[in-house]
Amino acid sequence: IQLEYVQDIDISGSPFKGPEDAPVVLTIFDDFECPYCARLVPVLDQVVKQYPEAVKLVFKHFPLRNHKHAVKAALASMAAEKQGKFWEFHDLLFANYNQLSDEKIEEIAQTLNLDMERFKTDMQDPALVNTIRQDIMQAVNAGVRGTPTLFVNGKRLQDRSMKGFQEVIEEELEADSKKKAESDS
Repeated sequence: IQLEYVQDIDISGSPFKGPEDAPVVLTIFDDFECPYCARLVPVLDQVVKQYPEAVKLVFKHFPLRNHKHAVKAALASMAAEKQGKFWEFHDLLFANYNQLSDEKIEEIAQTLNLDMERFKTDMQDPALVNTIRQDIMQAVNAGVRGTPTLFVNGKRLQDRSMKGFQEVIEEELEADSKKKAESDS
């Protein structure tokens, strides 16, 4: 018998890809300096591409203490989000995960043609710091100990291969269609 606890993770206001009302919600707790997180990015992109109507990918911050630039990178991604460039910033941070520095973060912002004055002001915004703190608290409450940690409709995903994603997503879609069928009858 395998017990699965369904975690209630608040995703409101978090950056996401995919349809707002998708039946399958993938929530990832990530750290921009984590090599395992960086390696998972292409797989997640493939999942979102394969299930364009069914999957919503939600990003949550979980910067690890031993990663010197992780908090600053998280803040920078949130500042970029205020200019509509979260995912572009996200991709470039992960492409450079092993060489993050204050200079590299600023270079990424310039590469994306962000309004640098606004970007620097937003980096100091206490609301962004608070958002990251809330993500960390949610992660701790959900039992997250490392990155990347993924939840599919609140259930922790162990197998992070494409096959693992497909199996869990198909199960969730089947359960969703059964629920819809029952409510229609």
